[in-house]
Amino acid sequence: MYYVEETVNYVIRPAVKDDEPFLPIGAAWIRLLTGNEKTISYVNDVIPELAIAVLPAYLGSGVGTQLLKQVLEAAKKRYSSVVLSVRATNPAKQLYERMGFVIFGETINRVGTASLNMLIHLL
Repeated sequence: MYYVEETVNYVIRPAVKDDEPFLPIGAAWIRLLTGNEKTISYVNDVIPELAIAVLPAYLGSGVGTQLLKQVLEAAKKRYSSVVLSVRATNPAKQLYERMGFVIFGETINRVGTASLNMLIHLL
């Protein structure tokens, strides 16, 4: 497996004190995967996969929504669709549905639980 291209966006929070560094609180990126190995959400060689993560302390604060909006806006300039995989029990599924992702399949992930494959059309 190899990455053809990747777009990364970070959300940072202001430092508490002037001498402290800015700290990332979440990240989102899209990656176009090609090659012999595919992820469980693979559709084809022209639809990239989205990955997103937010620190637990910031869940439910809008950080994920902000990240998702940023990365989808960037993706829209290059791709017609984006795919992701989320565990069926992950509350982020509601965010993805709210943003326009639809479920197109279900699979068993590497830890043996159900994951949902979701797709959004950007054009």
